[in-house]
Amino acid sequence: MAFSPLPLHDWPATEREQIVGVFTDIDDTLTTEGAITPPALQALADLKAQGLHVIAITGRPVGWSEPLAQSWPVDAIVAENGAVALVAPGPESDAPANNDDARVRPPSDSSLKRLYIQEAHARAANFQRMQTVLARIEQDIPGAARARD
Repeated sequence: MAFSPLPLHDWPATEREQIVGVFTDIDDTLTTEGAITPPALQALADLKAQGLHVIAITGRPVGWSEPLAQSWPVDAIVAENGAVALVAPGPESDAPANNDDARVRPPSDSSLKRLYIQEAHARAANFQRMQTVLARIEQDIPGAARARD
């Protein structure tokens, strides 16, 4: 069963005025074949120009998401399936940054704030567990190797 949205003119303006922001998926929603199109970028810019907050969401890693957060007209990108948010600098981005994680991930050169769902000690413990699993996989599975990206 396909969903067809109602025409915008059928939506009362008093209800639309209550909207303060838009959340959107990235892959195959904002992007087409892995790239954002000029019309999609313009749509994001138009939302921002109307005073709406725009937050893009992806399951992809922070490193993949950071250039997008720096160059797209968005307030933030939520990456790694919600584990971390990259918040663009601005007058309303006064949330505290979790920058106590230098042992887990090197700090970025960007001015983006990183907000993690887990505290630094939990991330460090999880990182160590992942390294242990990775070492075992490399030892036990012929041909297995670490990704370089």
